[in-house]
Amino acid sequence: MARRVINIDIVSDTICPFCFLGKRRLEKGFKLLNANGDDVGYNITWHPYQLDPGLPKEGIPKLQYYEQKFGKEAAKRMPARMIATGQEDGVQFKYDGAIVANTLDSHRLINYVQKRGDAQKTNELVEELFTGHFENAKHIGDHGALADVAAKVGFNRSEVLAYLASDAGREEVVSEISSLSRRGIRGVPHITFEKKYVVSGAQPPEVFAELIGEILEKA
Repeated sequence: MARRVINIDIVSDTICPFCFLGKRRLEKGFKLLNANGDDVGYNITWHPYQLDPGLPKEGIPKLQYYEQKFGKEAAKRMPARMIATGQEDGVQFKYDGAIVANTLDSHRLINYVQKRGDAQKTNELVEELFTGHFENAKHIGDHGALADVAAKVGFNRSEVLAYLASDAGREEVVSEISSLSRRGIRGVPHITFEKKYVVSGAQPPEVFAELIGEILEKA
C-alpha cells in the first residue's frame, strides 16, 4: 500500500513558544500513529502570523518585553513555567540574553524557501528558526542570522541577504497576515488538516494522532 500523506496548513509566528511546541507535538502525533503500524506522512504549508506587529526590528530583551506585556509578577513566573513545559517535548527554552523582535522578515524568509524548496526543506527551516530563537537566543529580526539559517538548509546566503535587504515578498506576507485575520484567526498555532479539520493550540500528541486516524478512516 502506498504511503498516505496528510496535507496540513499551519498558521504560526516564529516568536510563539506554543507554535514551536505545537510543531513538535504534531510530529510526535505522527510517530505515535506510525508506531501502531500505519505509514502516514505529512505535507505542511506554513502561513504567517504576527503576535505583535509593533515590535521593533532591532528587538528588545525578552524578559523586558514580557514585563511590558504581562506585568512584572507574571513575567517572573513565565520562564520557569515555560522551561518545564518545553522539557516535556525536548525543547530547551532559553531566556538569558534572548531578544524578541519583529518577525516580518522571518516570515518573508519562510515564504522565500517555501516557494523555492520543498515541504521538507521548509520544515527544516522553520525548525531551525524555532531552535535558533528559543534555544540559542538568536536574533529573529537580524538579516545575518536569518541568512545563516537559510544557508544551513541549502540556500545561497548572499542571495538570501539580498532578498531580505529588498522589499521583495513584503507586501505578499503582510497581505496574507491581513487575510488570515479577516478570516477570524486570532491565535496561533492554528492548524488545519486537509482544508477542513481545524485544531487550535499546541495540543498533546495523542490528540493529533487520534484526529489524524479519524481523517484516514473518513478518506
